[in-house]
Amino acid sequence: MSGAAVAAANRTAAAQPAAVAAAAPAFADFVAAHTLVAYRVAYLVLRDAAAAEEVAQDAFLRAWRRERWRRLDRPAAWLARVAWRLALDRRRVQARAALTGPLRADAPSAAPGAERHLAAQEQLARLQVLIAALPPALRHPLQLAGLREFENAEIAAILGISSAAVRRRLMRARQTLRAKLLREEKATEKPTHEPGSNR
Repeated sequence: MSGAAVAAANRTAAAQPAAVAAAAPAFADFVAAHTLVAYRVAYLVLRDAAAAEEVAQDAFLRAWRRERWRRLDRPAAWLARVAWRLALDRRRVQARAALTGPLRADAPSAAPGAERHLAAQEQLARLQVLIAALPPALRHPLQLAGLREFENAEIAAILGISSAAVRRRLMRARQTLRAKLLREEKATEKPTHEPGSNR
């Protein structure tokens, strides 16, 4: 996990109201233990550090207000499910706002010696585009599995489906991605012609 993500998670933990930590030290321990999970799940959906921090804080406040955190068998999975749904709600709001907002395009960096870095970024962006094009039923399990934070049973609990369904959807998602990547590679291959051939 990147240092930026850990720092953001630490800020999320520190942002909990002082009254919460003072009234329930056990809850402060709960926040410290699961902040990174909540942040990572929210960031996976939103791709924005500040928004992910806010969603993680909202998830903890919801846990505090409902006091469910005291009775959870799998607190990380429960919290991840709450953060996931809150992040999806926020993304829907952002998408509606974007329909009326101004368009903005970032100019690519032209720093010398950055070709390899840019190539890696382009490859990652290409994969993210393909993943984003998957239907939600396939995309969501794949994204959660990519965190390497949850077992299939926990992904199932977050998404409200069975473990068997998670396994099937992960297999279909990976097969679909492989097929798309193969088609793209074939499409970019240039046909070779032998010298003197008119074909």
